[in-house]
Amino acid sequence: MRAKLLSVLCLLILTTALRADDKAPIDVTDVETIQKSVSKEITVKGKVGEARWTRSGNIMFINFDKVKRTDFVAIAKKENKETLDKAFGGDFAKAIDGKTITVSGLVTTFKETPQIEVTKPEQVKIIEEEKK
Repeated sequence: MRAKLLSVLCLLILTTALRADDKAPIDVTDVETIQKSVSKEITVKGKVGEARWTRSGNIMFINFDKVKRTDFVAIAKKENKETLDKAFGGDFAKAIDGKTITVSGLVTTFKETPQIEVTKPEQVKIIEEEKK
């Protein structure tokens, strides 16, 4: 009986985990949905318009095409730069600049702007572009 209950529990956990992964990313231009997702874990997808570190080097802003910086931004902080650079061929900003990516994480706000902070490489996936 115990083994059967354990099997059912494992199956439920696996099914729930798979369903979470099946959620399609939110298009980064869907600002309304992103704003409604504050304090939730989501995945967004969009083309990076510019990825650059501030002059101080403390924060990298990942801005997306067709999205105002005040509507949504992804950021990375200095303390994660080395790990992100290493995971993306030595230069995280250069690796994602101009590419379509997904970014996963908790949506927070800074000065009323929704943002996702990238703290580890697994949060960012570069989407392979279709070859023409």
